[in-house]
Amino acid sequence: MSSCSLWRKKVSSIRFYSSRYEIARNQDVQKKLQEEIDEAFGVNKVEDFDYKTVQGLPYLDMVIHEALRLYSPVGAISRACIQDYT
Repeated sequence: MSSCSLWRKKVSSIRFYSSRYEIARNQDVQKKLQEEIDEAFGVNKVEDFDYKTVQGLPYLDMVIHEALRLYSPVGAISRACIQDYT
């Protein structure tokens, strides 16, 4: 297995667990997200619940993006000035 595909698995794992952690920590977020998912299931049959339906869940998207902001898979980037500036 290449190192690139191992990195992709690690990033996916970080996204998944950090999102779950934040949802578990914040009960109000969990409730609002559950309501959005229940509403999507109410409109669509379980058989029709696909990628397009998931893409139509804006609150889920916000939760995932916030988890990525808080727990970036890239880590910290340190910078050093190598040239004078004014």
